[in-house]
Amino acid sequence: ELNHRVKNTLATVQSIAAQTIRSSPEPRAFRQAFEARLIALSQPHNLLSLSNWRGVELTDLVRRELAPHGIDDPNRISVAGERVTLPPAIAVAIGMAGHELASNAARHGALSTTTGKVEVSWSVSSSASARHLQIIWKESGGPMVHEPKRRGFGSRLIEQGLKHDLHGEAKLSFESSGLKCVIEAVLPAERAAA
Repeated sequence: ELNHRVKNTLATVQSIAAQTIRSSPEPRAFRQAFEARLIALSQPHNLLSLSNWRGVELTDLVRRELAPHGIDDPNRISVAGERVTLPPAIAVAIGMAGHELASNAARHGALSTTTGKVEVSWSVSSSASARHLQIIWKESGGPMVHEPKRRGFGSRLIEQGLKHDLHGEAKLSFESSGLKCVIEAVLPAERAAA
């Protein structure tokens, strides 16, 4: 199990390095972006190690990724949703997506101004065969948003990478009032209490 985890983590680091170098104009920008992404990758791993790799509470993960951006100011950031434990692979994927969304909001979006706000909410629904998680990231009060001419690493990670990792999908909407991201994931069935 440990060997499998290490191989997956190293493959993720290799992918992050390759994607980051492609989108970095010069070595200093690469180093800063790569280091930030490695720290973001470590956040879910740190939380997972506290639970002996049983899972991560989504609230804890979201709050960790938003901590550098003013999580304690409810006028700027709100986080709301039911209690849900994410299995390791899903926690890592959502942690990376959260980092990319938060970093983008701080550089270009709602958190780049004093009036902007980020709202993160989620819910879980159940069907006969699975549980479905929906996370909504919504920005408002920041600069007017325009759809970018090209997709960067963060957009590709969210829209393409999450589809595979979450057995679901993620969609970015570049609404003029603020970026919106809807992430849908399939969660394992809850275990019956012993």
